[in-house]
Amino acid sequence: MVATEGTVPTDVDEATAFKERGNAEFKEDCWEAAIKWYTKAISVGEKHKDLPVFYKNRAAAYLKLEKYENAHKDCTASLEHCPNDPKALFRRFQALEALERFEEAYKDLRTIHTHDPNNKTIKPHLERLHSIVQERARQRAQTSTKVTQMFEIAFDIGAAKDKREQAMGNIVVLSREQAGVEVMMKEGLITRIGKLMKVEKNNEIITNAIRAVDGVCVKSPERTKQVINELGIPWFLQMLDCNVEERVAASQHCMQTVLNSISGMENKEDSKPIEALVKETIRSSKRS
Repeated sequence: MVATEGTVPTDVDEATAFKERGNAEFKEDCWEAAIKWYTKAISVGEKHKDLPVFYKNRAAAYLKLEKYENAHKDCTASLEHCPNDPKALFRRFQALEALERFEEAYKDLRTIHTHDPNNKTIKPHLERLHSIVQERARQRAQTSTKVTQMFEIAFDIGAAKDKREQAMGNIVVLSREQAGVEVMMKEGLITRIGKLMKVEKNNEIITNAIRAVDGVCVKSPERTKQVINELGIPWFLQMLDCNVEERVAASQHCMQTVLNSISGMENKEDSKPIEALVKETIRSSKRS
């Protein structure tokens, strides 16, 4: 119950009141204001029975603003308290699909279907995601063979110079494609690049290796954190420390991509960091 004048509200009452304010703003399509109130509800209601609701309501507002990473994190937080909740699962599916994490999105839909086989809302989404996942599996199988061949040439110091340069150029192209980057990360792309850069003298290969790291990090906080953990911040400064203009430009762009990815910013004047992503990155760095 919302506290009346003259009473001291408990944390539970206050959290519920904040949630209701958020719901009212949401109904008026005031997404930012709704997020503010849901955030207040979460802050004062850490032990509240409706904490999962606060999180999934805020996720709905983040979806409206197309802040899919934030929506994904809030849905996951909600599901930690209330596993298999269909609304939280569906909203996380929406966020994951927008982030092109189709296999994870499909898994959430399958979970909903398992607990509610008669749910007609998810049927078209299930069918569509099934087709996407199947096609991506086929593409990954083809890409895996290409990656093996390119890695064998690009990371072999003794291979022909022109073939190595072509192979590293192809790796850059694949780093910008979802299927390609997923396969290459599983095959240890970043570890291989880290080792190669300790001995490589060919600036064209070095520059394209930097561009490949750039491609890996684009709009992926998780992969970016993996890159930072494997290569370390000093690696980027070492790549920047040279007189080759093209390599310097590639290094600067890569560093900007890393900053954008871990903060949620874009190369726009009015772009601002996403607080949840920054906090998560700080927490991850402390755990590492």
